[in-house]
Amino acid sequence: MKLIDARRIMTALTHLQQTELMRKPKFAYFLAKNKRVLEQVEKDFNDALRNDHDQKILDEWDQERLMLIHQLAKKDAQGNPIMINNIFQFEDEPDAVQQIQKLLESHPEARRALEEQNQKINELNDKDEDINLSKLPVSEWPELPQTLSPELLDALCLLMTD
Repeated sequence: MKLIDARRIMTALTHLQQTELMRKPKFAYFLAKNKRVLEQVEKDFNDALRNDHDQKILDEWDQERLMLIHQLAKKDAQGNPIMINNIFQFEDEPDAVQQIQKLLESHPEARRALEEQNQKINELNDKDEDINLSKLPVSEWPELPQTLSPELLDALCLLMTD
Protein backbone atom coordinates (compact mmCIF):
# COMPACT_ATOMS: atom_id res chain seq x y z
CA MET A 1 0.00 0.00 0.00
CA LYS A 2 1.28 3.47 -0.82
CA LEU A 3 1.82 5.70 2.19
CA ILE A 4 -0.43 8.37 0.67
CA ASP A 5 -3.30 5.84 0.75
CA ALA A 6 -2.55 4.92 4.37
CA ARG A 7 -2.58 8.62 5.30
CA ARG A 8 -5.89 9.13 3.46
CA ILE A 9 -7.39 6.16 5.32
CA MET A 10 -6.19 7.64 8.62
CA THR A 11 -7.99 10.90 7.84
CA ALA A 12 -11.17 9.00 6.98
CA LEU A 13 -11.00 6.88 10.16
CA THR A 14 -10.50 9.98 12.28
CA HIS A 15 -13.59 11.49 10.66
CA LEU A 16 -15.66 8.36 11.27
CA GLN A 17 -14.59 8.16 14.91
CA GLN A 18 -16.40 11.46 15.46
CA THR A 19 -19.74 10.04 14.31
CA GLU A 20 -22.54 7.88 15.68
CA LEU A 21 -20.84 4.86 14.10
CA MET A 22 -18.73 4.58 17.24
CA ARG A 23 -21.85 3.26 18.99
CA LYS A 24 -21.62 0.08 16.91
CA PRO A 25 -19.11 -2.01 18.91
CA LYS A 26 -17.87 -4.27 16.12
CA PHE A 27 -17.38 -1.36 13.74
CA ALA A 28 -15.82 0.83 16.45
CA TYR A 29 -13.34 -1.97 17.18
CA PHE A 30 -12.55 -2.28 13.46
CA LEU A 31 -11.88 1.48 13.25
CA ALA A 32 -9.77 1.57 16.41
CA LYS A 33 -7.70 -1.45 15.39
CA ASN A 34 -6.85 0.07 12.02
CA LYS A 35 -6.25 3.49 13.50
CA ARG A 36 -3.66 2.04 15.92
CA VAL A 37 -1.73 0.56 12.99
CA LEU A 38 -1.97 3.81 11.02
CA GLU A 39 -0.88 5.95 13.98
CA GLN A 40 2.45 4.09 13.95
CA VAL A 41 2.70 4.58 10.17
CA GLU A 42 2.06 8.31 10.65
CA LYS A 43 4.67 8.49 13.44
CA ASP A 44 7.25 6.77 11.23
CA PHE A 45 6.34 9.15 8.38
CA ASN A 46 6.84 12.21 10.61
CA ASP A 47 10.09 10.83 12.01
CA ALA A 48 11.41 10.36 8.46
CA LEU A 49 10.63 14.01 7.71
CA ARG A 50 12.27 15.34 10.83
CA ASN A 51 15.29 17.55 10.34
CA ASP A 52 15.90 19.57 13.50
CA HIS A 53 17.77 22.43 11.79
CA ASP A 54 15.16 22.84 9.06
CA GLN A 55 12.34 22.36 11.56
CA LYS A 56 13.54 25.37 13.55
CA ILE A 57 13.61 27.49 10.38
CA LEU A 58 10.15 26.25 9.37
CA ASP A 59 8.71 26.82 12.85
CA GLU A 60 9.93 30.43 12.87
CA TRP A 61 8.56 31.06 9.38
CA ASP A 62 5.27 29.34 10.20
CA GLN A 63 4.82 31.52 13.28
CA GLU A 64 5.20 34.66 11.13
CA ARG A 65 2.91 33.16 8.47
CA LEU A 66 0.19 32.42 11.03
CA MET A 67 0.44 35.93 12.47
CA LEU A 68 -0.03 37.37 8.97
CA ILE A 69 -2.92 35.00 8.25
CA HIS A 70 -4.63 36.01 11.50
CA GLN A 71 -4.30 39.67 10.47
CA LEU A 72 -5.76 39.07 7.00
CA ALA A 73 -8.44 36.47 7.78
CA LYS A 74 -12.15 37.19 8.09
CA LYS A 75 -13.11 37.30 11.77
CA ASP A 76 -16.13 35.98 13.65
CA ALA A 77 -18.02 37.99 16.29
CA GLN A 78 -15.35 37.16 18.91
CA GLY A 79 -12.53 38.31 16.62
CA ASN A 80 -11.27 34.81 15.82
CA PRO A 81 -10.25 33.90 12.27
CA ILE A 82 -12.97 32.06 10.35
CA MET A 83 -12.06 28.64 9.01
CA ILE A 84 -14.16 26.39 6.79
CA ASN A 85 -12.93 22.81 6.29
CA ASN A 86 -9.62 23.79 7.95
CA ILE A 87 -9.08 26.61 5.42
CA PHE A 88 -8.82 30.23 6.55
CA GLN A 89 -11.30 32.57 4.92
CA PHE A 90 -10.04 35.95 3.68
CA GLU A 91 -11.74 39.21 2.76
CA ASP A 92 -9.43 39.53 -0.25
CA GLU A 93 -7.99 36.07 -0.98
CA PRO A 94 -5.71 37.06 -3.92
CA ASP A 95 -4.13 39.80 -1.80
CA ALA A 96 -3.69 37.42 1.15
CA VAL A 97 -2.01 34.81 -1.07
CA GLN A 98 0.27 37.51 -2.50
CA GLN A 99 1.26 38.76 0.98
CA ILE A 100 1.96 35.23 2.21
CA GLN A 101 4.07 34.60 -0.92
CA LYS A 102 6.03 37.81 -0.27
CA LEU A 103 6.64 36.66 3.29
CA LEU A 104 8.00 33.35 2.01
CA GLU A 105 10.23 35.13 -0.53
CA SER A 106 11.68 37.22 2.30
CA HIS A 107 12.75 33.98 4.02
CA PRO A 108 14.92 32.09 1.48
CA GLU A 109 16.02 29.48 4.04
CA ALA A 110 12.39 28.70 4.86
CA ARG A 111 11.58 28.49 1.15
CA ARG A 112 14.46 26.03 0.61
CA ALA A 113 13.41 23.98 3.65
CA LEU A 114 9.78 23.87 2.45
CA GLU A 115 10.81 22.76 -1.02
CA GLU A 116 13.01 20.01 0.42
CA GLN A 117 10.27 18.95 2.84
CA ASN A 118 7.68 18.85 0.04
CA GLN A 119 10.02 16.75 -2.10
CA LYS A 120 10.58 14.35 0.81
CA ILE A 121 6.80 14.16 1.47
CA ASN A 122 6.18 13.28 -2.18
CA GLU A 123 8.87 10.60 -2.10
CA LEU A 124 7.51 9.11 1.13
CA ASN A 125 3.89 9.25 -0.03
CA ASP A 126 4.80 7.30 -3.15
CA LYS A 127 6.62 4.62 -1.18
CA ASP A 128 5.01 1.17 -0.98
CA GLU A 129 4.79 -0.26 2.53
CA ASP A 130 3.51 -3.55 3.86
CA ILE A 131 0.74 -2.26 6.13
CA ASN A 132 -1.46 -4.91 7.72
CA LEU A 133 -4.93 -3.34 7.92
CA SER A 134 -8.13 -5.18 8.71
CA LYS A 135 -10.85 -5.19 6.07
CA LEU A 136 -14.58 -5.72 6.31
CA PRO A 137 -16.93 -7.09 3.69
CA VAL A 138 -19.09 -4.35 2.20
CA SER A 139 -22.17 -6.10 3.60
CA GLU A 140 -20.90 -5.54 7.17
CA TRP A 141 -20.31 -1.82 6.79
CA PRO A 142 -22.94 0.40 8.40
CA GLU A 143 -24.49 3.22 6.41
CA LEU A 144 -21.87 5.94 6.20
CA PRO A 145 -22.62 9.59 7.03
CA GLN A 146 -23.83 11.80 4.19
CA THR A 147 -21.18 14.34 5.22
CA LEU A 148 -18.42 11.98 4.09
CA SER A 149 -16.54 13.56 1.19
CA PRO A 150 -15.87 11.56 -1.98
CA GLU A 151 -12.15 11.60 -1.13
CA LEU A 152 -12.75 10.04 2.28
CA LEU A 153 -15.19 7.50 0.87
CA ASP A 154 -12.60 6.54 -1.75
CA ALA A 155 -10.01 6.00 1.01
CA LEU A 156 -12.42 3.81 2.99
CA CYS A 157 -13.00 1.63 -0.06
CA LEU A 158 -9.48 0.33 0.50
CA LEU A 159 -10.78 -1.28 3.71
CA MET A 160 -13.73 -3.02 2.01
CA THR A 161 -13.88 -6.49 0.53
CA ASP A 162 -16.57 -8.07 -1.64
